[in-house]
Amino acid sequence: MKIVTYDETFRLEDSAIDSFSEKVDEALCGIETERQNRLRIRLSLEESLLRIRDRFGEEQEVKAHIGKRLGRLVIRIEFESEPYNPLSDEENELEDLCSSLLTAVGLSPQYIASNGVNALQLQLINAVDQDTEAFNKVSAAFALPKGTQEE
Repeated sequence: MKIVTYDETFRLEDSAIDSFSEKVDEALCGIETERQNRLRIRLSLEESLLRIRDRFGEEQEVKAHIGKRLGRLVIRIEFESEPYNPLSDEENELEDLCSSLLTAVGLSPQYIASNGVNALQLQLINAVDQDTEAFNKVSAAFALPKGTQEE
């Protein structure tokens, strides 16, 4: 399991958001996350950054971190402003998009606001995909009909 470390502060310009999204994908590939789950996570993070930009402007600086903590991949986004959770933007018609995408992967992001700093954090382990693989193997073992008596 190779985890890419990334620390950068950037403004919410399209190219910077795209670059961050590519780094997230690279980190998720490093822990062998299934493509479908990588896309869900990337879309959720991109949507969060776009919501922050819509509210505070393209000049808003965001500090992004991708790394390892206690054996888990951690993705963290921080920005200074009044308390604002981009995952529960009630004014946005896509309010449940991020939540449903991340729930499908089995993740629940943490949002923290303290001393003028907002933080959104995801902790992932490659067990999400391993659990899916194990479930599929067990399901296949119990599938009917069986070809032989031993099966």
